[in-house]
Amino acid sequence: DPSVGARERVEFTLARAELARTRGAAETELRHLEAALQAAHRTGDRRLTGIAYGALGRYHEPRDADRAFACYQDSAEFLHDQPLTDTLADDGADAAAELATTLARLAWLYLLRNDPRAGPTLDRITALGERFVLPDAVLGLVEQVRGEHARRRGELAQAIEHRQRALNIFERLGDRRSMRATRLNLSQDYAEAGDTARAIET
Repeated sequence: DPSVGARERVEFTLARAELARTRGAAETELRHLEAALQAAHRTGDRRLTGIAYGALGRYHEPRDADRAFACYQDSAEFLHDQPLTDTLADDGADAAAELATTLARLAWLYLLRNDPRAGPTLDRITALGERFVLPDAVLGLVEQVRGEHARRRGELAQAIEHRQRALNIFERLGDRRSMRATRLNLSQDYAEAGDTARAIET
């Protein structure tokens, strides 16, 4: 089946983009991501196309929020079209994790835009979590976003709870970058709650 080889090439190109990202080679990363997206479109594999859009959204997020927003929306659309089975051992769980990751990043951008679609987007993740066991890395990201959602609603106690759960997950994973970001957010939450001592300690 020629499409199998084509899918493997897309996955390989995405892996090369990830390697370039870890090396700080932004132009090379973007070139690989765009090539992967074009190749994914040619395969007709909507899941692969959704993954490629998600990776491109992650690249643009710190550089161009509008492009990242559009990429995540496209990613969610393509991934949502994929059937999700309830058998955790098959691709359904992986597809659910990919969709949850994209939805979390999309919800974050909705929050930054004060867009009310953030809440319903988080609800979609909740529904996925009721059917599938999501990986810890995804759960940590989701808890971070839920914390921001609660903070913006003025629910500081809930925001702190979500951030603390995220921090616990990232500590368990040894994800130092996410740990630093979570601590900064926690410090802000404590400061807004009037707990200056905890804000400084965090």
